[in-house]
Amino acid sequence: MKADLESALLRANETGTMLNETQLCFLYALASMAPDGPAVECGVYKGGSLAVWSAAREDRGAIYAVDSWEPPHWSKFQAEFDRVMAAFDIPVIKLVLDSWAAPGHIKDDIAFCFIDAFHGDPGFPLDLAAWAPRIKPGGVLVFHDYFENSNKPTVTVKWHVDRWQQSAQWYELGVVSGTAAFMRPRAVAIGGRK
Repeated sequence: MKADLESALLRANETGTMLNETQLCFLYALASMAPDGPAVECGVYKGGSLAVWSAAREDRGAIYAVDSWEPPHWSKFQAEFDRVMAAFDIPVIKLVLDSWAAPGHIKDDIAFCFIDAFHGDPGFPLDLAAWAPRIKPGGVLVFHDYFENSNKPTVTVKWHVDRWQQSAQWYELGVVSGTAAFMRPRAVAIGGRK
């Protein structure tokens, strides 16, 4: 059964997530506006944020969860993720590997991608380089921890995204509580040709 935003937020409250309600509402809206096709979250933890945005993607394409659940700290959350997906009947394809290696395991171009795996060097630049080219025209690419924080000097998301965006020139969809979103431009017809 399709979950509206309110129901989807209840999913997150039951599951637990590192994102606040404002960020979760933003993700739901972004997933809603993205075109049909595969949707991905990189770095799923227990699945709280995926449980929210996936409600906006029901019957619109495959949903992928990418996480290495790296031992010893993160591996304990994989069973919780599986329980959450089963409890909410979310048909997810789980890829247990480093996030930058996952695009090669997905056949079609991506409609929606939320990157919340690595937040510093060298992992985040690898994610950006791997996922951005796989986003379809009109597709949405979202980054968590897009902020500068002197208390977290190893978080380099904003630095890398800003440099990428200088040349990529995607549509900026906004920044909400440190979650930034961009839409890949659609092909423009010139003289009747694409």
